[in-house]
Amino acid sequence: MRWIWNRGFAVYNDQGQVNYYGGIAEDITERKLAEQKISEQAALLDIATDAILVRDFQSQILFWNKGAERMYGWLSTEVIGKDLHDILYPAGTQQQLKEPLKCVIESGSWQGELHKVTKSSQKIIVESRWTLMRDSAGDPKSILTVDTDITQKKQLEEQFFRTQRL
Repeated sequence: MRWIWNRGFAVYNDQGQVNYYGGIAEDITERKLAEQKISEQAALLDIATDAILVRDFQSQILFWNKGAERMYGWLSTEVIGKDLHDILYPAGTQQQLKEPLKCVIESGSWQGELHKVTKSSQKIIVESRWTLMRDSAGDPKSILTVDTDITQKKQLEEQFFRTQRL
């Protein structure tokens, strides 16, 4: 199967009659396949249960998937272009970001637990994985973050340890 972009035209003589027809045809199969692949990848990002987001080095949110919408309660249209710190980190918790940021810049990745807050002000704990994204010249351009909500797991562990101590 091939995708073809066509454009046709008629050339008229002095009496207004069609003298001949012309046209241009271009094979756009490669472009259509690339668009289809991007669409499939976007769908995969949206069905992921994890929150997937991308931010720049000024902490501005560039990408926010459906998993992030479900986990944090903010629609992507509400957060794109906003400061990540204002959205997910309550006052007093931003200190926890210094080490992960330093580590991801130095080594290219970081993984650990972070305390965040949802749109409804619910405090959650996430297992967060950060990856440094680079531009075509190899310069750092953004940070890809994948967060998994582990709040319930941490509560169960705490309950288990409390029971064990008793």
